[in-house]
Formats: sequence, structure tokens, C-alpha cells
Amino acid sequence: MVGNKMYIDQRLQQIIGTKKVFGGVSIIAVGDLFQLKPVRDGWIFNDLSIDYGPLASNLWKDHFTAFELTDIMRQKDHQRFAELLNRLREGYQTEEDLILLKTREIPPKNIPLHATHLFQTNKQVNAYNELMFSLLNVPKVEAASHDIVTGDVTKAVKEEIISCIPLDSQQTMGSIRKLSLGVGLRVELCLNVALRIGRYKNAEVLRKQFPLRPAAAKTVHRCQGDTLMEVAVDM
Repeated sequence: MVGNKMYIDQRLQQIIGTKKVFGGVSIIAVGDLFQLKPVRDGWIFNDLSIDYGPLASNLWKDHFTAFELTDIMRQKDHQRFAELLNRLREGYQTEEDLILLKTREIPPKNIPLHATHLFQTNKQVNAYNELMFSLLNVPKVEAASHDIVTGDVTKAVKEEIISCIPLDSQQTMGSIRKLSLGVGLRVELCLNVALRIGRYKNAEVLRKQFPLRPAAAKTVHRCQGDTLMEVAVDM
């Protein structure tokens, strides 16, 4: 998801050394404008509202022409469901749509474990992934990250910095300190193996970890763009 505060235009101008829009680079943007808003950012088509943003031009509106693709591919074999989804995302669902959705209300105990579970918050996702890890009767292991402090600092300072690294992976760019793995446990690729997760005065912290995260459950934000055959949605 690309937000309207990523400054792609300005960065390309810096890299190429020109004041041309997007550094003179041809841009083709492909995506679904009905997706959820990027976390801590605004929709790409919205005007900026911070600082001097209201005085700036809207690059999306000024320089892009939209071409709508109308052929539905992912649900092409299920036309009724595809049409329901189109109405639902625009907020124009019918009474028949709601009745159809209610036929898929299933008690948690009857939901297949292999179905990806979708939740609204990271807290719910983490709780479900931990539950699945505890329920699976398979060989398991916890892979601890290798955190390295670089810079001209003493050993004591390095140890203090390591102790201050947040446990919450949301504060370490998604890199997990202790990664729980098990045979058959679903995971997904998430980031580079080596990642700079913090800067502390004269030092940097480099974390080495398997670029994976548990994926029995995901947030609705994170699953956008995925092709999933079966899902259980917490609504």
C-alpha cells in the first residue's frame, strides 16, 4: 500500500538530479483504490493536510489517468459472490447479500484449522497464532534473533542498548525477537534477513533473524492482495 506521505516524487528528484515531476521517470501505478487506508498514512488520492500540504498540488490527480479493469478474475467462477463483494466494498449491500453472508456464520469450533483467520488488530492475530502454536502436536522450536550493536560504544552501553530493544515486533519493523516455528505451522516471508531496527546516539542495532512470521492468522490490512481459498473472518 502506497500512502500520500511517502514523498516518492521528491526522492526521485533527489536521486536523478532534476526538478521534473517524479524525476522524469515514467510511473505506472497498479492497484485497488478500494483497499483500506495505509497504516499511519493517507490514501494516495487524498490531498495532504499537514504542514503546507494544503498549498501543494495533488500529484495523483494532476498527473495520473485512471483506467478501470472490469473483468473479475479471482472470483470469476463465483459470479454471485463477486457481485456481492463489489456492492459490499462500496457500502451498497442488499438485504439478500446480508442473508447470504449470514449463511456462512460458523461457530469457532467448526472452523477448519487450515483456513486463514482474519482479524482487525495485531493483538487478536498474535493471540490466535500463539494458540495455534500451542495446539499443534508437532516438533517445535523457538529461533532467537541475533542482535548486534555497532558503533564506538563500550560493552556496557551495548548491553544496555540490547536490553532496551522493544519486544513488540511492531516497534522493530516486523522483526521478531523469538520466532516460534513448528512442522506444518503456516508462516510467510516478511522482510530481509538482516535489518537495522534502531539507532541510539553513536550506535546502531542490526538484527539477524529468519525473515518469517506466523501466518495462521493475519490482519485484514496485511492480507490485502493475497489469494486465499478459505478464510475465517472475525467480524
